Amino acid sequence: MSPRHKYGTFVFIFASLAFLLAIFSTGATWAKVDDESTSTIESDGFFSNITIKFDLQGDLELREMVSEIDVEFYIDEFDEPVDEQTYKESESYEELAEKSVGDASDTFEDMDTAGAFAQWMIWIGIIAMFLTVIFSFCSLAQITNSRFTTYSGMVATLFLFFAPIIWFILLPSDGSYTNLDLVDEYSFFEQSDLMANFDPSPSTGLFLSLLAGLSSLAMMLMIYRHNVSEVVNEKPQWINALFNMKLNDEEKVSEPINFKEKKEQAGLLLQKSVTAYKSSRVMQALSVLIVLTLISIPLYSMLFEEEEEADAYQRDLEYIVEEEGYYVAWIQDTVELSDGETLSFSFTEEDFPTEAKDGNIFLIRFYVAVLDSVQQDNEETSGLGCAANPGQDAPDSVSFAFNTPAGNDNVQIQSDYLEYKEFLEFPGYGPYTGYTVAEIEDMYDASDEIQGDYQFQYTANAEAGSSTFECDRSDSSVTINYVVELLDLQIEVIEISD
Repeated sequence: MSPRHKYGTFVFIFASLAFLLAIFSTGATWAKVDDESTSTIESDGFFSNITIKFDLQGDLELREMVSEIDVEFYIDEFDEPVDEQTYKESESYEELAEKSVGDASDTFEDMDTAGAFAQWMIWIGIIAMFLTVIFSFCSLAQITNSRFTTYSGMVATLFLFFAPIIWFILLPSDGSYTNLDLVDEYSFFEQSDLMANFDPSPSTGLFLSLLAGLSSLAMMLMIYRHNVSEVVNEKPQWINALFNMKLNDEEKVSEPINFKEKKEQAGLLLQKSVTAYKSSRVMQALSVLIVLTLISIPLYSMLFEEEEEADAYQRDLEYIVEEEGYYVAWIQDTVELSDGETLSFSFTEEDFPTEAKDGNIFLIRFYVAVLDSVQQDNEETSGLGCAANPGQDAPDSVSFAFNTPAGNDNVQIQSDYLEYKEFLEFPGYGPYTGYTVAEIEDMYDASDEIQGDYQFQYTANAEAGSSTFECDRSDSSVTINYVVELLDLQIEVIEISD
């Protein structure tokens, strides 16, 4: 085999290897955390000092973390822990940074920056390396010029080689971590007292990425040796073997099949193939690469298969729900409407008050009061005998129509009216088993149900009382008070302890 063919074949092998290693690295664990630390809360009064021991274990991928933290509480007078808990979670670094404060928030912001940057570089490198594999094969087959392999290989090597290095540089060398469920359960402690050390160490994903970078460097060396080698016009033997793989000539297709002759030909072909395989190191290397590629997929699934969801253990526990809600006023006013006049409003959920947009709006409540009926009518009287015989007031009314995602109605109101419509039927307070905390919280989430159009109409119906001989009565308007409120319902899922 000529030097140009030899180095070109190695370019194809190293490019394929770098491509596979980079692909596998994206879903692997890049770092692990296995730290033990303690925090002591000193007491100046009657109570003894409290020592909190943390045992943190975590698998860090490029953009998310799966963690488990064991917490033990000790009091000076006792050798055994007075309380111990285990908390598990699986969340992205961005979510952890938003929920945390102080050093913990800074730690996960740095982790998210490092992961996002490395992920971006690796995927660009993977795409460029895939093109390099194609171009290297086409160059060996003399379909394209080798300069395409050189250009795409340089781009792929640049990104794949420096991605793990930059990730490692941006990775925080130390930091703090706490589980938010732990902070909520022991809210009487400061969050700083519930912080565990966070010192990640490299793991499988980083090593796979480094191997991909080293393979790409070896590929560039082979590209250089290939480009400076003497140019040849023929293809490598293994390329010719791929292109010339046929058992029958076209002119023999229509001839009757001689099975004895075919059997002899198959035996000779098998013997020649074995002999050619034994004498060709290139074919042996390619066969090893093909076998590795075929077994890498199930092997990858075995080694890097997704772990069981971190909160699956919660399905074996029992929970109840406690709720707390408050009303947020959306629209409210007292207005005087002429007889037959209509006051209309048209909104969407985007027009909710600011304090309601971040909440869980569970129901909408309507209140309408016809003040002419519940207080004093504004009918006008005229005539000399009104003091002696004024006649009787007639009740005014208002037609109230509403159309919302929670429901619609059209009612006639003479005094006052109070009604509410639920966006989501209240699931109850439990107890719940067979669910995770997140799944229970989803039962009460009405964020999808509140989306839609909201229309409210108030139409005045003024009624004048019966006039008498001595006194005339008239009524030209109705005064109403209207209120539309939204209920922000917050729930807390509580584990039932034995």
